[in-house]
Amino acid sequence: MLRKIAVAVAALTTSLVTVPFHAWAAGITPTEVVGTAPAAAATLASRAYPKGASTAILTSALVQNLADAVTAAPLSAVLKAPILLTTGPMSVGSQTLAEIKTLRVQKVILIGAVDNAAIRSQLPHGISVVGYAGSTRYRTSAVVFKHVELAGGNPKTVFYASANDANLTDALTVDDVAAATKSPILLLPPSGKVPLAYSNLIKPSQTSYVVGAAVSYHAPLPHEVNLAGVDRFTTATLVNQRFFHHPTGIVVTNAGYLLDALVASPYAGRQSMPLIMVGTHVIPGPSYDYLAQIAPGVHSVLTVGNAVAMSPLMVQALVQLMESGGSPG
Repeated sequence: MLRKIAVAVAALTTSLVTVPFHAWAAGITPTEVVGTAPAAAATLASRAYPKGASTAILTSALVQNLADAVTAAPLSAVLKAPILLTTGPMSVGSQTLAEIKTLRVQKVILIGAVDNAAIRSQLPHGISVVGYAGSTRYRTSAVVFKHVELAGGNPKTVFYASANDANLTDALTVDDVAAATKSPILLLPPSGKVPLAYSNLIKPSQTSYVVGAAVSYHAPLPHEVNLAGVDRFTTATLVNQRFFHHPTGIVVTNAGYLLDALVASPYAGRQSMPLIMVGTHVIPGPSYDYLAQIAPGVHSVLTVGNAVAMSPLMVQALVQLMESGGSPG
């Protein structure tokens, strides 16, 4: 499979000498969202909510705060509230403030680390502000779960992912599905008992989708369905194959840039599109196989990430694969 990809990329390298980047042969013109994570989040918010949004969700654009942010996608879907990123836990940032005004936001929900006085003081006067945060990442995910349920979400389906920082890619692979199905995400410790904060949330009638590294967690969960592959690309493909059978569009990010995936997932879920993760220079085998499978029905490709994360060659390889109906040519 990697041989096929290498051949395709080599052919693209030759064609780029004479063919302008945006001069596609036919069919699909990709939409590229570039810039910092807060800027990309603002761009997608305007794209997803062209008439504005009364509520917006704020999370931090720092990787160390990612565990708080990954559980917000289903809340975004239920409330029809875009997720915007602050530049850090103490600074909103000019781009996010501008987008709050553009969307005519009246209420802001602060998730996890950004629920503090410094952030509140920087928000426009007159906006209602509430915080959904706990003393640990488990308590924060429990608080978000409860509000997803209260807002009319689907607590009968729960997605479980590892709370380990090294495995948070797994949570991002189901962020779009959780948004599309309006189902909460809970984070699991590496081992031990189910966190006490979850005691009133887990019920026998639920279906539990356990993703990636979280399958090594041995405490019983109701109606457990494991979605785990040998690597993050295989895991993401298993998720997409189960929930997105015939998508008409795809959203693509580089698996090495987690904040891009955080930004892209809620948008993908709102559009009922799978989130596809690729490498910097290759489309990994599992992702390639899934793309080839769905290619005949795909009419739009949206990429999130700068030219380093999503190079022109990678974008063109994706578009040509889709336009070829799944054949590498």
